[in-house]
Amino acid sequence: MEKYSRSVRRSFEVDGAIGPGRAVPLPTLADCQSRVAVPAMVRGELVGVLVVDSPLPVVFGDEDEAILAVIATLIAQMVDIERSSAEVSERVASRSRAVARPPSSGETHLRFFAEDGSVFLDGDYLIRGVAGRILWSVVRRNEQTGQTEFTNKELRLDRSLDLPGFRDNLDTRLVMLKRRVDEREAPIRLDRSGRGRFELRLSTSMRLEEHG
Repeated sequence: MEKYSRSVRRSFEVDGAIGPGRAVPLPTLADCQSRVAVPAMVRGELVGVLVVDSPLPVVFGDEDEAILAVIATLIAQMVDIERSSAEVSERVASRSRAVARPPSSGETHLRFFAEDGSVFLDGDYLIRGVAGRILWSVVRRNEQTGQTEFTNKELRLDRSLDLPGFRDNLDTRLVMLKRRVDEREAPIRLDRSGRGRFELRLSTSMRLEEHG
């Protein structure tokens, strides 16, 4: 695995795709006799690899691999959530600078980019990913139908949210989304109204704009 990694890196360096950099050694047991590796995937993207070593020979089986696959999926989902609340990437920052602020202070401009689920509030980046898609979905539904109360069940049935099919961590995503809008003091509130239910409250009129 390490030889393959070095070969791939050298090929990129030769092509000029990346420059020579510091190699980060993989943690491993000094007397490793068995190793199993499973991918950590989220929304079709590889975000890491979970590797487990053992000093015993031929110790890992199909059951171990299945359990580690579940753990790797949870890790990948946590990475995705952390990304949503992390600093804005350069691409998001450049897009933010290009977004015009609304002319009226009595109206909130909510702009959504379906490509990565990023949401901008009055020209400033707010959130992205699954949490961004959730916010856009409920605000848009409120504008179209006047709906203010939503259930976790109906969100899970909304295919536009691109929720993972296994362990979607919807409750965690909602908590993170609520924390984000509260931190920004946005005119949007998501208050729990019962078990598996929450209420959307808007303190200003919303102007929605969607981009593919």
